[in-house]
Amino acid sequence: MKILAISDLHGDFRLAGIACAELRPDLLLCCGDWGDAGPDQEKAFAKFLALCPVLTVFGNHDSLELLASLRNQDGSPVLLAQGVVRVINDLRVAGISGIWAKSHRLPHYVTDDDVKEWSSQIALRGPIDILLTHACPVGLADLTPVPNLSINVLGPIIEGQSGQYRLRTFEGNVGKTKNGHSIILLLRYKNIRILLGGDLNIPSEKFLLEHYAQENTRDPFQAEVLKAYHHGSGDFSEEFVGSISPYVSVISSGDNESYSHPRADTMGFLGKASRGKRPLLFSTELARSAVEVVKNPMVLKQELKGLKDTLARTDVTGAEREKSLARWEELENKLINRSIAVYGAINLRSDGDKLLMCQKKEAKNAQREEWDIYQIEPDPRTNELVLVSKGGDGD
Repeated sequence: MKILAISDLHGDFRLAGIACAELRPDLLLCCGDWGDAGPDQEKAFAKFLALCPVLTVFGNHDSLELLASLRNQDGSPVLLAQGVVRVINDLRVAGISGIWAKSHRLPHYVTDDDVKEWSSQIALRGPIDILLTHACPVGLADLTPVPNLSINVLGPIIEGQSGQYRLRTFEGNVGKTKNGHSIILLLRYKNIRILLGGDLNIPSEKFLLEHYAQENTRDPFQAEVLKAYHHGSGDFSEEFVGSISPYVSVISSGDNESYSHPRADTMGFLGKASRGKRPLLFSTELARSAVEVVKNPMVLKQELKGLKDTLARTDVTGAEREKSLARWEELENKLINRSIAVYGAINLRSDGDKLLMCQKKEAKNAQREEWDIYQIEPDPRTNELVLVSKGGDGD
């Protein structure tokens, strides 16, 4: 299924219309703030609805009456009800509309209590694949900005001018193009930078290097910590990884996949391209093991599907729902207790100058220590980060 997600159009439907016409999605999702497109707004919506199913939540710049009246071709409402799960082609989608506030003074205001209630309703209806929300998580909007904290979006790079914008194609390959246009974020807190690289690949990395070279941006990708992209894939540019030159690299990958992630050459080169005498390389897959508690996974999968179907039925009785939820909770607790959900997790803490990298141990050592901890601090002579201590390994 091809899904296009849009948000905050604020009355300008042009680019969304172009994207829909070119990509021909099977489903259009919107996180709200369609805005006022003028007197022909219903006709503008009709163009989207004629193309594919549309699901949306409302923001604080929406006509609630209009959104509530819109229907897809099958008659289903476009607007997601608060706390309700909708199923489209086996995809479970839920929504929480509105903007965070401390009162209900305006129709689009929602409070923390509202969000908690709707979140609980969604959780009771079982796992979901996508959650649409216009506002931020509970309470987050009440936080004041953190000094010296910034997030820079380094990619994807949009090209074009005069309203004709595009994302370039990489090697004529759809997969490489999609992965290559991942969102690239550089988080910075004081003197510590963390690069999140999505699923970049060789052609996209070369393009990014060329783009920022033309911009005369100095070391745009250099970071102290690299969240290795594409689960440790071997599809990387040595020059690009060298431009990051991290002290710490973290690879997140999972079992039961056919790509052998993380690749051996990737791990080797990450160490080679890193700064410092003892660079750190963490891999979630190598750092954990799993106690097998599910003896017949296919049987469990079928039972979970049956419970999900029961909870999604409109004619389910109260007794059926209660019984299904109880069984779901029993299975959920059984799965949560697997060590795969605990061991191998990588924890990063920083005050903006120092770094603590922590890895959950599979069992406590003789000193009853649960964490393998690495402390990294700037050298007072060179200001370069160095590994000053490691604990929790019993040495």
